[in-house]
Amino acid sequence: MAKNALIITKMNLGPEGKQPIMHDGWYINEHEDKCKQSIIFPNDYSVENLREKPKGIKKILEERNLWPKERINLVCKKCLNKDVDDDLTRRNCCARQILSLQPDFLEQRSALEERITGSGHIFEQYPKFHCECNFIERY
Repeated sequence: MAKNALIITKMNLGPEGKQPIMHDGWYINEHEDKCKQSIIFPNDYSVENLREKPKGIKKILEERNLWPKERINLVCKKCLNKDVDDDLTRRNCCARQILSLQPDFLEQRSALEERITGSGHIFEQYPKFHCECNFIERY
């Protein structure tokens, strides 16, 4: 991934701690408008020591009106253990799960894919080590 990619596992719940500076995100608000969102605090933010520092997951979710009224953790036990047999429609179990289901985080591509598609080429991925699935093996 690129250095400024939107990667949820590199983010903290709050603005404290070591977090990378990520590129701006976007979200669809309640009026179905696409809104741009900065992932860092602006230069004129009221708290001086947070200026130009990365926002935490909680602040990003609050700005998107997605922070639940009840208290939630950064990661729940189900997500930490990666329970795949659990209900896949979980949306409010933890802060990382809520933000990871947002469209800007879902559409984050690898640095290689961004570079290839940015130069006008088609980027197509095949499953690893499955030559039967590879398109070129049919010829």
